[in-house]
Amino acid sequence: MQQGGNRQTEKLMLERSVPGRVGVVLPKLDVPAQPLPITRSTRRPGAT
Repeated sequence: MQQGGNRQTEKLMLERSVPGRVGVVLPKLDVPAQPLPITRSTRRPGAT
């Protein structure tokens, strides 16, 4: 999205798999960002 002269840009998500779909700009995150957990305490993909 561009506004006036300050050229503020945001990511545009666009669904192209179906004709007639339109793009959408997602709102900014409304909760505080948090650090990711330590990798040794999370599951690995494919591990059982």
